[in-house]
Amino acid sequence: MNQVSWHKFRSFGTAPVQTNLSLRRVEICLSKNGVENVSFDLALDVALDRLDEHVLQIQSCTCARFRKAWSAKQPWQRRLAPKIKLVDDVVDVVDEALRSWVNRYRLDFAGLVYEGEHDNTANVLVREVNGSAGSLRLSLSNGIFCKRVLEENIAEVERLGFENLEFNMKSVEVEDDVSVYDAKKLVDAHGLKCLTLHAATLHVKNEVEVHRAVYYGKISLEFARRLQAPVMVVHSNVSRKLPEPQRHKMLEAIFKELSSHAKSLNVKLALENLSYASSGYGKNVAELDEILGIADEEGAMGFTLDFCHAEATGQTSALLEKYHARLCNVHISNRAHKPFDSPTPSLLALVQKLREYGYAGPLTLELSRKCTVEEILKTKSVVEEILNL
Repeated sequence: MNQVSWHKFRSFGTAPVQTNLSLRRVEICLSKNGVENVSFDLALDVALDRLDEHVLQIQSCTCARFRKAWSAKQPWQRRLAPKIKLVDDVVDVVDEALRSWVNRYRLDFAGLVYEGEHDNTANVLVREVNGSAGSLRLSLSNGIFCKRVLEENIAEVERLGFENLEFNMKSVEVEDDVSVYDAKKLVDAHGLKCLTLHAATLHVKNEVEVHRAVYYGKISLEFARRLQAPVMVVHSNVSRKLPEPQRHKMLEAIFKELSSHAKSLNVKLALENLSYASSGYGKNVAELDEILGIADEEGAMGFTLDFCHAEATGQTSALLEKYHARLCNVHISNRAHKPFDSPTPSLLALVQKLREYGYAGPLTLELSRKCTVEEILKTKSVVEEILNL
């Protein structure tokens, strides 16, 4: 990539925006020696939050050409394979760059032209046009259905009328980099948007367990990337019973790996406040400040407010006041992750405070597995009622 041009670049503060992308043409210009010449045109006008879905269309097109070239009998046809693969890589880079800029800076791009060139083998033109302000988005954690097979799990989220979900790694039978493709296929098939992903978590008690916590975190990040979830919810990953010196050492070891990997994948980590019942460390402002001071030297980590945990620890106001600028996800449930059957003063106050702070991200219903379908739907109705006030 040798050139990036910016036009009419405008920032509207910290409020996230919904933007549209016009992907006018992807043109593959291979060495022009008569036969090694491939090109195709695409015209797509898409919402930026659906960008990856359409990038996958382009990638599937190039991948099909790659497979055809790779299996061809003629030598000149086989020589096309690495060049076609390059175009697929270029498209992936453009996709990652756009999502990174929007997620990191929450900007409205009035016009962005990205022109990439690599040894004159590929040229990609991407144009982005105006967008409008975003709003609070209701989502459901599929962790509530984690005892079901994944196909039924994802299908139930759609049946309940949700368009967005938080993918919880508890829902995956085998946590590896192969099962993510099944998850991606199911999420796409049911037309769901994965706004956030909840990482697989291990609250380590000794140094031997550190590598397992890192492994779980990195696999979770791969799921987040493939599911196009810009935010991954994480715990401190350390036991609350650890003495301070060990706790600091393990926090540093774990997040040195996870933060670097998240940055490379353009996924934002969002530290969650825990409950008193949790075996992990990080239930109040003092503990979270300690964690962030060690795990987030660059100040890039986000925050997930778990309303249920915060209410139980009496920390809701303090956590919002301290971390509202980092806030990128809110877990919603009544005490002990029970459902709501009516608007409560504390829930009304929470939504009001979120609006005052200009928060416009996911409101994720994270309910107990004991909740019935009727209770899930009632909680959904209660939150929607408040959002419509």
